[in-house]
Amino acid sequence: MMNVHPITASDLFIRCMHCEAVFKSKASLDDHVVKKHPDRSASVTRKILECPICPFKTIAKAKLESHTMIYHPNAATNLFIACMHCEDVFKSKELLDDHIVRKHPDFIAAVSRKIHQCPKCTFKTVKKYKIERHMTAAHPDSNTTMSVCAHCKSTFKKPESLDDHIIKTHPTFIESVKRKIHECTKCEFKTISKSSLERHMMGSHPKAASNLFVSCVHCDKVFKSKALLDDHIVKKHPDYSASVTRKIYECPICPYKSVRKTDSDKHMAIHPETAQL
Repeated sequence: MMNVHPITASDLFIRCMHCEAVFKSKASLDDHVVKKHPDRSASVTRKILECPICPFKTIAKAKLESHTMIYHPNAATNLFIACMHCEDVFKSKELLDDHIVRKHPDFIAAVSRKIHQCPKCTFKTVKKYKIERHMTAAHPDSNTTMSVCAHCKSTFKKPESLDDHIIKTHPTFIESVKRKIHECTKCEFKTISKSSLERHMMGSHPKAASNLFVSCVHCDKVFKSKALLDDHIVKKHPDYSASVTRKIYECPICPYKSVRKTDSDKHMAIHPETAQL
């Protein structure tokens, strides 16, 4: 006949070797040893977190954060941000905002950051990479499924963004990119985005770029021709239109202006009432 041994308290709890205290987990026992038997802390295998202000020690990160908030509030304001709706504390405003969005949705209006919301379910986050990861994991058959890098699992909203990532981060797999790759003639920089190459040339090789592009003195935009630059100034920097040498076509109905007659003609089509003029 098989012997049956009844479960005893000793099977459920872990006893401290230095006193009569018992604990449900090794983690709780370790924290007890650190606090009550500091001279025996060498027996603790977990990382011991120490308060920089006082002798307090613990193996629990949350306990250190709570301790700092309660006993050293002045110092804690430089280290942690407390949630007004619960006892959790965070190292950054971004982490706090993400916590509020997910745990306290009734107070979501207090979040200043952009909130990324899943179009398929109630998932929300302030972190872009989290919404992308969520879409890939939770809604793989969705039309908004992200493009996943086969070499590092990074996710991207657009296939072209994935291609650009492969070119820059995984150059040994560049042959898998089917789009046209634009290469810098002065260095190893490569991209599938023509505008990215133009910005690179202006920033890294301004002397060479001066022969290829025209830069706007009022912002960071660059253009292939003076005509494009003039049209940009008229539309985006109207206060500096006097610097434009080309003829400016003005709409008689609205503030629209352009140095391109074809663009002006197309624009006028949105004002059918001018057909009688």
